[in-house]
Amino acid sequence: MQHEMGAAFMQFKSLAEDGVIKPRIQVATINSPWRISDGIALVEELLEIAQPVAPTNTKWEGIQQAKKRTGLRVGKIIEALRNGELQLGHYTNVEGYAGFCVLKTEINGMRPPKQKVTDQGFLTASAFGRSVGIRTSGWFKKTCGRGPYS
Repeated sequence: MQHEMGAAFMQFKSLAEDGVIKPRIQVATINSPWRISDGIALVEELLEIAQPVAPTNTKWEGIQQAKKRTGLRVGKIIEALRNGELQLGHYTNVEGYAGFCVLKTEINGMRPPKQKVTDQGFLTASAFGRSVGIRTSGWFKKTCGRGPYS
């Protein structure tokens, strides 16, 4: 199925992990649980909404590259493409799923905003270590042997 779709291994794996393509049977002992027609149908569906993109155009990036760069799941990207929230392109020099690309600016807009880290009075790791008796080299300070844990 991966070959028929024109997808690289990691592209196919991402699609499967996010449930964009689903196995026809849920039996772990089956080596190839995929229906090739499902993969081809996905590629054809996406080709219908894709516009041609020159391979030298730097405003676009492949779906897998967008996933790596932003941390967005491929399933979320595909869902946004299907809903018309993102534009889809297809590199003119690449066949199949591997040629699909998205605009970097639109993908950046899908990323959740970064939360500011504020000082909430937490101790640093070294300050905590000193407070519980850890000194250099990670050793605990020896106690006198009296108490519930001695």
